[in-house]
Amino acid sequence: MRYTCEFHKKEQSKVLQEHKIVLYCPDCAKEHILSIIQTEDRLKEKYAQHHHEKIEKNRQRLIHQLLLSCLVAFYLQLTPWIFAPFFYDTQTIQQYVQAVGYTYRWMWTEAWMVLISSILLGLGIYYIQDAIRKIKKLPPLHSKRTYHKKKDQVHAVKRFQQSSRLKKAQIYIKKLHKRFIEEKTTIKPVELMTEYELILYYAKLIQHMAYKDVQIIVPSESFGVAIIAQQHGVRTAMMVCKEPEKLTPEMMNHFATGRAYYDCERAILMTPTTLCPDGKQFAEELHITCWNMKEKEEQLTYDESEAWQAYLDPYLIKHDQDLKQYAIYETHRLLETYDA
Repeated sequence: MRYTCEFHKKEQSKVLQEHKIVLYCPDCAKEHILSIIQTEDRLKEKYAQHHHEKIEKNRQRLIHQLLLSCLVAFYLQLTPWIFAPFFYDTQTIQQYVQAVGYTYRWMWTEAWMVLISSILLGLGIYYIQDAIRKIKKLPPLHSKRTYHKKKDQVHAVKRFQQSSRLKKAQIYIKKLHKRFIEEKTTIKPVELMTEYELILYYAKLIQHMAYKDVQIIVPSESFGVAIIAQQHGVRTAMMVCKEPEKLTPEMMNHFATGRAYYDCERAILMTPTTLCPDGKQFAEELHITCWNMKEKEEQLTYDESEAWQAYLDPYLIKHDQDLKQYAIYETHRLLETYDA
């Protein structure tokens, strides 16, 4: 379904706002599109900066882990160079080197020292590898973005039109159309339906005929009225009769009373087949309109595009073609997204 901007004579685009579809003209909405893109860029920049700081903190933490792991791994390997002078005479460099050698030999002949050294070495190597692996997995830092200024309206509109916003609207319209087809399709033949199933089916059917505010009435209180709906501001009472041959004048009189009881201006008798001439004449005398629902269904199938338009209309926002209201909604959505 195509919609045209009356001012620019161009096809309107569509974006999704909650469960509604906003029709807008890109030329009319330049200013607010620019505002949306600028807001998005600012929030992305803020998020990127926060992300950058977080990555840097993680990097520093992992570097500290790497250094500490090296110290743990080689702590006992370095201790002879530190503590040898406390146990041996090391007045010369040669004596110092010999003392270190004696200390190493002593360390590697003591089982408990070998065990402790092996444990520390293993732990150190494990955490060294862990730190290196995590450092490699850190995401790269993003380059800074530039904000769109007034002179960049064309680029902002182009970017907006290429964003996922329009695609989401198209996906939503496809879902609505699928639902429209499913609701329009009879699950089983009318003759196999119960009275209540037939009422539900006809209630769905009249929605495709531009009837709104459709209500199902409780049978025990209905005076024969099964459905109440409105079309073009006219409140209508509807009676569903699965077997027209069993319809009696008393039932029609009762239905006419129900029209007044529910404060309806019109009364429609819906049957799967054509009513007999006498029944039709009696209904006309009571100002009751008779509908052969099989014919209505065939007509609805023939006018499917109009029915689809009527089904889609409640989901459309047509008064925001400059995206002024959508810009407010989108700003709040972006703030919630980047604050989450």
